[in-house]
Amino acid sequence: MSGSDASETDVLIVGGGILGAWTAYWLSKKRGFSVSLIEQGEIPHPCASSSEVLKSFPLTYGKDSFATAVAAKSMPLWLELNRESGQPIFETIGFLELVSSNGREAEESLRILGELKLPVEKWDKARIQKRYPVIHTPGIKFGVFHPDGGIVWAGRAVGALTALAQKAGVRFFPGTKAVAVQRGAEGVLGVKDAAGKTRRAKAYLFCAGAWTTELLKSWKIPLLVTCHDQLYVRPPFNKGRYHPRIFPVLKSMKEGVCAFPLHFRGYLKIVDMKRGKPAKPGLFAAEEGSSFLKRSRAFFSRFIPDLSEFAEWEGSQRAVAVTKDENPIIDRLPKASNAYVACGLGLESFGWAPLLARNLADLLVGGRPTLNLQRFRFGR
Repeated sequence: MSGSDASETDVLIVGGGILGAWTAYWLSKKRGFSVSLIEQGEIPHPCASSSEVLKSFPLTYGKDSFATAVAAKSMPLWLELNRESGQPIFETIGFLELVSSNGREAEESLRILGELKLPVEKWDKARIQKRYPVIHTPGIKFGVFHPDGGIVWAGRAVGALTALAQKAGVRFFPGTKAVAVQRGAEGVLGVKDAAGKTRRAKAYLFCAGAWTTELLKSWKIPLLVTCHDQLYVRPPFNKGRYHPRIFPVLKSMKEGVCAFPLHFRGYLKIVDMKRGKPAKPGLFAAEEGSSFLKRSRAFFSRFIPDLSEFAEWEGSQRAVAVTKDENPIIDRLPKASNAYVACGLGLESFGWAPLLARNLADLLVGGRPTLNLQRFRFGR
């Protein structure tokens, strides 16, 4: 089909990941606006960050009290989605940070969580081993445990939000690739797809993840696309020890990794939290003998010896959109009064999506956001 879309909608969203899905939900179900959403692949896109099985939900961001507050304010929104969808999308299974070197940042996290009256505990080695006997503690100084931290089932979240938004009237168009943004003196006039059809709306939101810079070339979005490794590892024995009911999300600042409980076909996931090399959007198979495979074995050997001899594993490298300062971009497009961009959630702010999207929904329909978005602006 080609030509123009004669039926104008209130808001056109480009990108069906977690920010696009949450914003569509807020606009339609909670505010009653007409919304169309286009996505170049399936929803969620299998190569996008939002299609991952699990994402971590931390509340510890060192001395960054704003980030901790944003995460805390997002928690009830995730719990509301649990209730509305009837699915365990967000689970507070606990989050344990292992401190094996300088503990200054961990001490700041303890202070900030205490000031915000959020539950947190400083555990010594004995307390860690008593609670989680599989963790080897000789190389650990102490641990920071916050019980409200946990996991978000990412792909399940996008699916649930899509279903709820669709019931509220959102029109979804998977398999529709946006290839050009038509601009005028006052802002965006339309979005042309690969089939030649131009879709028009009163307001536009671009949240295409790692594909954002390509789509919005003329705006020069300050976004980096980097490659991050992840492994799915099958425990060689005693799988029950790593069930989410009895094993937390485990993070080591020094090692730069985050490990998850057992969750996917008898596998648990370990993720590289360090910024990777520049990459093109997509999902790629990990190579045998990769450096992250070696780092993962070293991490397990040091902290969870039972897992160090794993023989069965699946690896991948996923392109992730990040910014230089690790903060998302939530802002109006320059010289486009009717268009906004939302991208760069990165690795540790996925859990902020419902709160950011709720504020995006307000902006898109001329309302006032309840969250101070200054740190997410282009010119920060």
